[in-house]
Amino acid sequence: MKWFHDSGTPLGVIVIFLALGTFAAACSRAAEVPTGQVEQAQRPALQESWDIVLNISEAGVLRIRLTAWHMERYDDPDSLFTLFESNPDSASDRVEAAFYDSSGAENASMTAESVRFDEAGERLVATGDVHVSASSGRLLEAEVLHWDQSRRRITVPGFVYLKTDGEEIRGFDLEADEDLDNYVIHRITGTVVVREDRE
Repeated sequence: MKWFHDSGTPLGVIVIFLALGTFAAACSRAAEVPTGQVEQAQRPALQESWDIVLNISEAGVLRIRLTAWHMERYDDPDSLFTLFESNPDSASDRVEAAFYDSSGAENASMTAESVRFDEAGERLVATGDVHVSASSGRLLEAEVLHWDQSRRRITVPGFVYLKTDGEEIRGFDLEADEDLDNYVIHRITGTVVVREDRE
């Protein structure tokens, strides 16, 4: 027995063609989705919050205070990490971080567009117009900055601008302690202001 549509075409044939068309369309649409979006969809946020302040301690001593417009905490197959983001509708609303030394005194502050904190590795990666101000008065600007909590070290891959007392240094691939007192920069250029003592 055959089921017919009004046109006289077997209904089973129409259903088969519709099914094949849907399958082909689904295949073509799946190929057009960017890989990053697929990975993001397969990795739901464990926790999501707005207007947050997060304190990260080490042996009971405050090490970092992070302030952000938005936070998402993910359970990645390799590690547990938290993503902090600035408000895209406000240029002045950025992710802020304050760093503290082993005695609990603040030794540097930072602003960036986004910050990712890897909890297992105790590492922080700041991206997007990163500005660091150290208690020593030194100022650092970069696009990407890595901070290693356990080693208390800062590294900047790529271009970096560092302003110290009387100096403006530009270079690449900075390595420094977290208060910017000791640092190494490769391929540097810059200016030094020589001050004359006044009697």
